[in-house]
Amino acid sequence: MVLGQGEAKETDDPFVQASSAEEPNLFDEHLRAEYPDMYKEEPVDEDQSSVIPTKAESIQDKKPKPLDFSKPEKTKTVGGKRAGLALLLSMISVGASGYFGYQQMLQSKNLTRETEDVSKIIGSISEDLNTNTLSLSTLQTRTAVLETEAQRVPELASKVSSHEQKISQLQSSSAQREKTASELSVALRDSNEKLAALNASYDNLSQQQRQIAQVARQKVAQPESPVRSRPSSPPAPIIATALGSAVIESMDSWGHNQYVVMMEPSGDWISVRRGTTYDGWLFTGANNDYAIFTRGDRTMKVRIGG
Repeated sequence: MVLGQGEAKETDDPFVQASSAEEPNLFDEHLRAEYPDMYKEEPVDEDQSSVIPTKAESIQDKKPKPLDFSKPEKTKTVGGKRAGLALLLSMISVGASGYFGYQQMLQSKNLTRETEDVSKIIGSISEDLNTNTLSLSTLQTRTAVLETEAQRVPELASKVSSHEQKISQLQSSSAQREKTASELSVALRDSNEKLAALNASYDNLSQQQRQIAQVARQKVAQPESPVRSRPSSPPAPIIATALGSAVIESMDSWGHNQYVVMMEPSGDWISVRRGTTYDGWLFTGANNDYAIFTRGDRTMKVRIGG
């Protein structure tokens, strides 16, 4: 601001107020101490002493001089350095405001990113919650089914107990049947032995009948002699422990047939069926103790087991 003749105008501009202030404040003193070159007083021209008022006189009390347009009036710039400093401080303040605004913008962007991340996390949590809700619903359904099945457990246990009792009864009945079957088997074996003895007796009777018929035929064929001789009785049966060199080990019955199992001296086993011959002897039957063989009118009883 340039001060000339006339009255000073009041203004709200801080730069104008700073340039026109007469008394320094604390901030001004601090700036003077930090920047002494900025506040170095310049020499004032005596010709211009009328332009800048002194302390003794006021600008308002000084009478205005008529304007002289013959030469330009010299003026003195007051407070220019102060205005520049104030402008610098204002620019620094504006820069600081811009810096803080930029930082706030970065924080806003970071907050926006964090908000997006939080939204994604919330979405993921929502999906997990939906999945867990579906799993919980499925689990509840299965739990209801299991509870229904659990209510049937006593009924199933009763059925199992009933089946176990039936199985126990069947086992007892099976044991009784096995015992009966064993008794029947013993009775059947005894019956087979008796039947074998009867067959042997029948064979003996048949053999005797054949012998009687043969003798009768011989008598018919022979002429009668004047002297009748008393018929001789058949020889007594021979009791032996072996038939020749073979030992009878056992007797078996298969149906109506009887077999004797014989072991020869060579160690070979031979099975002889009733009605067949061995070493010229006809096997006619057997009982519990003896196997009966015949050859002509001779009879041999061979002990079973040697």
